[in-house]
Amino acid sequence: MLNGKATKPTIAKSKSVTSPIPSSSTFNLEITTEGIRLGNQIGGANLTQSSLKGKVVAAILHRAGKDDELAQLLKVQTWHRELADFGLVTFVSGTNSSTEANLLKDWNTSSLTLPLFAKAAFNFKVSESFIPPHAILFDHEGNAVYRGDATSIEKALRYLVGQALIEKLSKDSYTKLVQPLVDSLGMGTPPSQVLVKALALVSNPSKEVAEEAKLLVDTLCEGATATLEDANNLVETDPLQAFLHLERIILNYKNTAIANKARAILPKVDKSKKVIIEKQARFKLETIKKLDSVLNGKPGSINPETGSFKTANSALLTQLGEALSQIEKAYPDTPATMEAKLLGKRWFNTNAD
Repeated sequence: MLNGKATKPTIAKSKSVTSPIPSSSTFNLEITTEGIRLGNQIGGANLTQSSLKGKVVAAILHRAGKDDELAQLLKVQTWHRELADFGLVTFVSGTNSSTEANLLKDWNTSSLTLPLFAKAAFNFKVSESFIPPHAILFDHEGNAVYRGDATSIEKALRYLVGQALIEKLSKDSYTKLVQPLVDSLGMGTPPSQVLVKALALVSNPSKEVAEEAKLLVDTLCEGATATLEDANNLVETDPLQAFLHLERIILNYKNTAIANKARAILPKVDKSKKVIIEKQARFKLETIKKLDSVLNGKPGSINPETGSFKTANSALLTQLGEALSQIEKAYPDTPATMEAKLLGKRWFNTNAD
């Protein structure tokens, strides 16, 4: 306020953003999501062809039976779980050398839940060799923008999702308070972090700032509605999957109406035996993750099969082995245990062939 009159909020200009998408000069990018034919889905969460439209898409080509690749796919799944409600679709397709039986075995013996297809078709036009897991990223308009190492896509995924969300806002400029939030979204800041800051501006005394902040909040929360509906439908038939959906909404959408709705459904699944066991297994998993992190920081960890590494880190490896044995015995077949087993294979079963 100035002399009793409302002042007009300052309009800020959007910052130019340098794309973090790695170069794909060695691969053909003349493919689109319209040209994808998903084919036979054999595992993971259900995904239809129509689900790709208007979304950022990460397609991962996976070679079955490779433990090191499964560990890499778990990283991709972590990014997917964070960004799925904000506009990311991720799926995995077997390579030519992968049989359906071996692909299914990978999913059944791990905590992977990404949609799995026997062999999706991409209309590559030219034959190219690549090293799995091979990622193909498409922007929300359906154009391929990157092909290459699947473990190098995190920044690109965040950038692409952020750019798609900005386009949904349908505005060219914003007030000085809201513009930095939009800019950070476009630079790949986790949408959940941007949401927290936008929520704080919804009650701003400036009507223009408050309206822009509400537009940003509504846009960021849009995708969670479908996830909440899925969770509600799974309460009776698959309480553990419903719990995982609800947990993600509560984490990503703190202090929003959609998070409150998810929290209200949570008691319906919290007493499920599978959910209780999963929560207990997670305590053990945290110990295993800490030991895994410490071992990764040790000299020679790139070749953990060597005698010198095993000797130098025998105490840590013994601790890890005992922790793995305990979680497998107490909580078999839980997602947390599957993840723990994959982490353990790096240190106790290094043969990826």
